[in-house]
Amino acid sequence: MKRPALWWVALACVIAGQAASAEDFYCGDKVISTGMTPGEVVAACGKPADVHVNPPVRHRHGYGHDSFEEIIEPGSEVWTFNFGATRLMERVVFVGGVVTETTALGRYGY
Repeated sequence: MKRPALWWVALACVIAGQAASAEDFYCGDKVISTGMTPGEVVAACGKPADVHVNPPVRHRHGYGHDSFEEIIEPGSEVWTFNFGATRLMERVVFVGGVVTETTALGRYGY
């Protein structure tokens, strides 16, 4: 009698594991989540309302022929989506050409 109950618990855990994380959001029927490319996000959500580009932070060591440049922090792009007055605005951060973070901004669009 206990085994069928265990199967239901296991099934519920699998389904919960496949659900979108709290940071992910939907554009239509597509879930926007980490690892997606800019093209995938634009195809699902359309163009962002705002794009902010943060260039890589570089540091040059040495002088002349012995000098070299080190990237301290990789570049990123921060996209803001405005879905109108009935939905929260969303921020998507890309590093290295993939989504690394999605955040609901806590305010409705316009």
